[in-house]
Amino acid sequence: MSLLSKQLLVLGAAIITVLAAAACANADGDDGPVSDPEGPTTLPPGPDSGPPAVPDASSDAPTDAPPRTCSDDDFCHTVLPEDQTLQAVWSDGAGIAWAGTKFGAILRFDGTEWKIHASGLGEISSIWGSSPTEIWAAGAKGVYRGTGTTSAAVMFANAPLEADGDVHITSIWGSSANDVWAVGARTDGVAPAGRVYHFTGATTSDGAPEWELDPLSFEDTSGYRRVWGSPGSGLWIAATLPYGEWGATQEAILRRPPSSTTFESVVLPAVDPRSPDVPIGQILGAAVESDTSVWLVLMSTWARRGVYHGVSSDGGATFTWTVSPYENDEMLDFTALAASPSGVWAAGRFGRLATWDGKRFAQVSTEVEPLPVIDPFFDVWTATGGEVWAVGKGIALHRAKK
Repeated sequence: MSLLSKQLLVLGAAIITVLAAAACANADGDDGPVSDPEGPTTLPPGPDSGPPAVPDASSDAPTDAPPRTCSDDDFCHTVLPEDQTLQAVWSDGAGIAWAGTKFGAILRFDGTEWKIHASGLGEISSIWGSSPTEIWAAGAKGVYRGTGTTSAAVMFANAPLEADGDVHITSIWGSSANDVWAVGARTDGVAPAGRVYHFTGATTSDGAPEWELDPLSFEDTSGYRRVWGSPGSGLWIAATLPYGEWGATQEAILRRPPSSTTFESVVLPAVDPRSPDVPIGQILGAAVESDTSVWLVLMSTWARRGVYHGVSSDGGATFTWTVSPYENDEMLDFTALAASPSGVWAAGRFGRLATWDGKRFAQVSTEVEPLPVIDPFFDVWTATGGEVWAVGKGIALHRAKK
């Protein structure tokens, strides 16, 4: 027999031995899976087999990152007490912020979290400060003035407006500690109902602020809803006036120039040039960027919305207005507006926040894991340096100075 024949005979015997061994194994009761020619099949562990094996983590494996608290546009969530709806916010620009709530509390931000500073004050709709230790809050029960040696020691006391009536103040603003304005309406059935109050620093015998009733209070108005301004652009007020029948109303803007003691009507271009006579239905937001730049967002009585920009070329004496109309489904449904030389901001429904990019309000990110903010914003505040606060239902977002 040749050498090749002997090698083939040995190889054949080896194959027969392997096949016989496999047959014996199956005959002993091994019902395991047959190997797949493309690779082994892995089955999930049985109920008594314990957890699946986990490979050892290498020393270079990344650790779990902490939950995000800031969005891609640097808006950071701050810690709020439970069940708070913030309707107004103001900051001293140095780390302390104040907010008023729907259910009558005043909250203070200490640099880390918000805490309830005062409560039982009635719904607060507006807040403004002349300094870190002098804060004015206004709402359903009138005006409260907070003073103290430090912001943590501020105590709020009622600042009576009228001795014989109930007044709901919707907005408060000032240019200094001795120049504070509050606007709203009497709520006890008197007519005319609109009220405009001015504090010039005088106090009563018991130390309470003494308010002057401006002549606008005797005009035929349903009320006044907003007050804002700056030393160079003057004082601006939004008035609510009767319109047509069935109790309908419209709004108008009044301005008191810096060199005047009386108010004048502000004439704006129509939101829709095709309907120039349609009046303003509501001022949705108003803010002063500088003494020569004023912003408005308003809606006509036909529900057409527009962004208005007033620019002065004579140092605030007069303003020329341009309007950018927009449809409701194109942009935010605004509820607040804030401006400073560092930028113009708008906040609105569904947790949307936007900044003016030169042509339009561009939405910014408020998203942290796992979802973006979806509840409404009710107020926004900003100052030189780019710091921004946006507050609303269960939310207070902060962007630090740039």
